[in-house]
Amino acid sequence: MDLTSDNLQRLLAFPFRGPDWATRLGIGALLIVVGWVIPIIPWLIVTGYAVQIARRVAVEGADPQLPAWTDWSIYLIDGFKLAVARFVMALPFVVVFMIAYGVMFGGTLTGAILGEAGGRDTRELGALIAVLSSLAGTGLLLLAIPLVLVVSLILPVPSMHVIVTGRIGAIFRFGEWWRILRADLGAWAIGYLVLIAIGLVVNLATSVAFFTLILCVVLPFVLVAYMVYSILVTEVVFAQAYRSASLKLAGGAG
Repeated sequence: MDLTSDNLQRLLAFPFRGPDWATRLGIGALLIVVGWVIPIIPWLIVTGYAVQIARRVAVEGADPQLPAWTDWSIYLIDGFKLAVARFVMALPFVVVFMIAYGVMFGGTLTGAILGEAGGRDTRELGALIAVLSSLAGTGLLLLAIPLVLVVSLILPVPSMHVIVTGRIGAIFRFGEWWRILRADLGAWAIGYLVLIAIGLVVNLATSVAFFTLILCVVLPFVLVAYMVYSILVTEVVFAQAYRSASLKLAGGAG
């Protein structure tokens, strides 16, 4: 990925450029607000809108820009595909966390029941079960957390493969997206660094705003706008990384 000031400015500022950008960004913000009343569907639409932009960047190398909100059904379908793909990737870890907490809670409950049920031996057995289950559950969590971090770092690559191919099953084409990841590790790393930097700036600004009455009043509106901005920019930054890696993999330039 070309890390020039002009390229970064183009990627990070694109939601504020182009025809009717304020209206188009405002529609996305309104959908985010509606999503707090009507769950999931409005957010899937916003995600699908970002997918359309990212696909053009990744496949065509086009400059990112906000299109008119016309293909709502397509946005919903694309958003749904990406959400399902990410859920499938996360599902094994969700199951592991549920098992870990189930073991800890179940063992503690069993120990408490045994402790109340009989004499000293029973209480000691209950205490032992509670301790062992707590250790087992904690062990599962300690094993799962590093894996979750690794998957979180890799997730944008198969996610972009789903966006480009338009198929949920693309996440299972491990060989394909793994080659794209390895082709330009620097591009993916830059994408993360850019998004981390944006997050740090927003968190700092939010913290400062809490000490200013006027800013506290407008803060909810700013955060809604930031949510839309974050969705759009995240997909576009990784779309640029995907294109850079794809070109390198194909032996092209850029």
